[in-house]
Amino acid sequence: MAGDAIDREAWRFLAPQPEHPVHRGRIPSFSVLIAAYQAAATVGEAVESALSQTSAPHEVVVCDDGSTDDIEDALALYRNRIVLLRKENGGGASAMNAAARAASGDFVVVLDADDAYLPCRLEGMAALAAERPDLDILATDVVFEFEGREVGLYNALNPFDARAQRTTILERCFFSWPAVRRQRLLGIGGFDESLRIAYDWDCWIRLLYAGCQAVLLVYSAHRWRMGFHRTPPISISAFLIANSIETKFSTSTASTSRRQTTPPRAPTLAARLTSAPRSMSHAAASTCLRATAQCSAVPL
Repeated sequence: MAGDAIDREAWRFLAPQPEHPVHRGRIPSFSVLIAAYQAAATVGEAVESALSQTSAPHEVVVCDDGSTDDIEDALALYRNRIVLLRKENGGGASAMNAAARAASGDFVVVLDADDAYLPCRLEGMAALAAERPDLDILATDVVFEFEGREVGLYNALNPFDARAQRTTILERCFFSWPAVRRQRLLGIGGFDESLRIAYDWDCWIRLLYAGCQAVLLVYSAHRWRMGFHRTPPISISAFLIANSIETKFSTSTASTSRRQTTPPRAPTLAARLTSAPRSMSHAAASTCLRATAQCSAVPL
């Protein structure tokens, strides 16, 4: 598994050039945020991956968004080590906002309830934050898993842009699942709760246009588990990459496994985006729709 053996000597980062001399800063604290809905089967492993970091999180905040499955039992082993919030179902954005408001770390870090961090993710983010304390968004590379196999890296298929971030973010979501300085996130009003999907991308757009900048640790420290069993990812860019990879691997293995290939989900996603609330930024909406229409063109 990429990232299991930690090679800190290989760590490097991509970042915008500083406008003024930057001096090394202190190591900040990190609150891991997990929005969970019907995730009892997977949330325990997600929490375990956050608590098992080489650099311990300040806290792990799980917000149950009105689940009807047995999430209490799934988290019983961790109840004394996490903050568990319960709320009526309101969507992923509202769950993330509730968790961010309850958090107290300098940075809040996104973790989907059916994904996992590799052990050094927070350590790497802490190194980024200390090296570039002028930056507010910290990202790492992400390894894609399909049926237990590594099938690609986020940055290889969707390169990080260190130079023209405000322009590129309108074209594609070139980072995902980052750590964001908590006060900057709250300062823009958090995630847009009127959006059912793509609320992360919309949020990153607003953060960059509010003056934030992003840095990437070129090291895969996050496992994104692809599979049509999971709910649609909040990152449309990740969905498009995953959709192409899944289609490729499903097609190549169907004859030997006798498993029917699941039809691509792009049309359903396009239909959802077409009916998205008007409050979604025009840039994000048009970008999502254009990307969805071009799903088959995502390079592998």
